[in-house]
Amino acid sequence: MGRPRIYANPSECTKAWKLAHPERTRELNRESVRRWRERNPERDKASRAAQQESYGLTGHELLHLAREQEFRCAICRAEPETGRRLAVDHDHETGAVRGLLCRRCNMAIGAFGDDVDLLIAAAAYLYSRRVAS
Repeated sequence: MGRPRIYANPSECTKAWKLAHPERTRELNRESVRRWRERNPERDKASRAAQQESYGLTGHELLHLAREQEFRCAICRAEPETGRRLAVDHDHETGAVRGLLCRRCNMAIGAFGDDVDLLIAAAAYLYSRRVAS
């Protein structure tokens, strides 16, 4: 066995450990979120109420949607970051809920203004300029 890797900063070490231990990372993330919700019940409740008011979803409906998606982003299938929830993605013209997205995917769609043609053009651009590895 070789020498242990020495990292320039703690965040590199943490990232490497998380990549090497994805299941344990998920467990720790879930536990962290659970503890935050226990310590901050008023903020958690207010956040849930705001989602319900904004999108017309009851807590039960939101939970059903999350279960359908296996508590993962509808696009990239990632679990939400520690301390974060999946964002409720909705059509800005009709208000209809489309699904739940991670922060990164939600921001990406928002940056493209929910323009499907623009997203397809971006995907085509990336696809056409792939570099073989």
